[in-house]
Amino acid sequence: MIDEIAKELIYEAQSSDDVRKILSENNFLDRDLWKPIGDDFGNETLIRHQSPAPELAFGERCINSVDSILMRKCIENKIDPRGSDAPKSMLEAADIFCNVPDGKLSKFKGNLASICEIFCTATGREESKLTLNLVDLGEGQTPDYMRRSFFSLPIGRGSPYKRGIPFVQGRYNQGAGGSYKFSEFTLIVTKRAPSLLTPKSREIVDQYYDQSKITLAEIYDRKAEWGWTVVKKFPRRHVNEDTWYGYLAPDGKVPSFNADSLGLIPPEQIPRLPSNLSKKEEQKKLLDLRSQGTHTAYSRSIAGGTLVKLFDFPLKQAMRGDLWSEGQREMREKVFHELILPIKLTELREWGTKIKGKGDSAYLTGLLNSILQKDKGRNILVRDNWPKDETLTIESFGKKPIKITKWILDTEKADTDWLGDTSVIYVLNGQIHFKEKSSYLQRLKLYNLERSLLVVVNINSIPIDIRDLIFRVDRAHTEEYPEADLLKSEVQKIIKNDDDIKRANDEKFYEKTSDIKIDKKYSERIVKKLAKENPLLFEMLQGTKLPVVTGAIKLVKKKGEKYRNEKYGKKSPTFFQIKRDKKN
Repeated sequence: MIDEIAKELIYEAQSSDDVRKILSENNFLDRDLWKPIGDDFGNETLIRHQSPAPELAFGERCINSVDSILMRKCIENKIDPRGSDAPKSMLEAADIFCNVPDGKLSKFKGNLASICEIFCTATGREESKLTLNLVDLGEGQTPDYMRRSFFSLPIGRGSPYKRGIPFVQGRYNQGAGGSYKFSEFTLIVTKRAPSLLTPKSREIVDQYYDQSKITLAEIYDRKAEWGWTVVKKFPRRHVNEDTWYGYLAPDGKVPSFNADSLGLIPPEQIPRLPSNLSKKEEQKKLLDLRSQGTHTAYSRSIAGGTLVKLFDFPLKQAMRGDLWSEGQREMREKVFHELILPIKLTELREWGTKIKGKGDSAYLTGLLNSILQKDKGRNILVRDNWPKDETLTIESFGKKPIKITKWILDTEKADTDWLGDTSVIYVLNGQIHFKEKSSYLQRLKLYNLERSLLVVVNINSIPIDIRDLIFRVDRAHTEEYPEADLLKSEVQKIIKNDDDIKRANDEKFYEKTSDIKIDKKYSERIVKKLAKENPLLFEMLQGTKLPVVTGAIKLVKKKGEKYRNEKYGKKSPTFFQIKRDKKN
């Protein structure tokens, strides 16, 4: 029975309504069958104050998957993750274990498919509903250790799992747990990677388990099984009760089932429409592809790893468009400047026109790699002689310089708004930890560089204790300590005093106004209205030719352009230079 319920949740349930129905039919909604995350009935406050936006919470899930891949590879290489031989950073680990030079995908020259072990697939059968299936081929967990990994609380409140490992970035439920508040139900399915159950691997791992809380016999009791459970929120029923998040644990343990492997990811090649079909044949074939979307999503099997299935997840851009295009754009703009490992995004929702039959997948690698791929040395997107690097040294932060990279993008030449509402980003291991919006540039009087200037502050060199005083766990805000103000102030000085940036701002202004045509009639109408309302101005303009107001403009449509919106000057005022002759 447990096996069938699990498989129904994996393969059939594609919305919160489906999950609720399955749990209700099997009498699994009784609160007594659920345990609170972290064994804490007051955990709602902690989870609520994690990632404040869906894309940030999902980004934390992705980082945990990267951690899991690196952990598995470290142990497979017979290296103690906490030992002296372990990589000292995430970038070094990606270089050593995954052949990604310096941990930068922009330097990787091979086929991304050869190193891709993280997959995110969009599924769903109901309009406007998006379910995300995030799968990694990482270390996985045994059913009885899920409680102390996936369902622990952050370090400092009883979660030692990743403590002391220098090359991982995430902490269980210290960011990724924020995703629970955006989905009514979350399904987690995991199995320990078979390579980590060998005597040699266990010799490395077992020494770090706290056997005062859980014995090795308990941890490995169901070592070859897939553990699974569902997470949901339980609102308080009266004023003296807490709201809490819990996971399904009938008989006090997460359920499990036996299976050597499990179909959880799409095939390497997503089915496509043949190129030689007639219009009628193409439409019929496309309907067939769409009807098989859910089946295709789970057609390839894995022997170990983890599935996190987020039902009805509100990833805004992906809900409106495709996961592999609009969803990718949202993630690279708001979360990932540069990923350490690629994530394959696949669109397989069965409703609407989400499945197009023309290669419904792409690799999420981060904003930087996407820009370089688009540009490819042709200066289509990146302006000549950019980017420019600079270092910042703050004495109280230590002697290591902070690298700052400044980019000018000619976004009007591209078909994509590459930067969105972003101007300055603070990045750790490729993940954005804080960003300034494009309005930040207005305060610096760089009006013409919105959506063109990107300043990247690499915070890897800032000591951990200082970083913790500056950046919050939610990756959306900075702390209110002097260290945070100091860093932001120094970065602002660098931008404000940069002559190259000032010059680029002027160049952008001239480029934007070079094809402007004065709308004379509209201009005269404005002046007449002003003169009518202002007697002094009316008197001054008597007997003169009305001046042209350059703040009222139209952009001329160029040959080959699809459209060009009317544009009226708003950022700068219109100045009248009025001269009187000697007689008057």
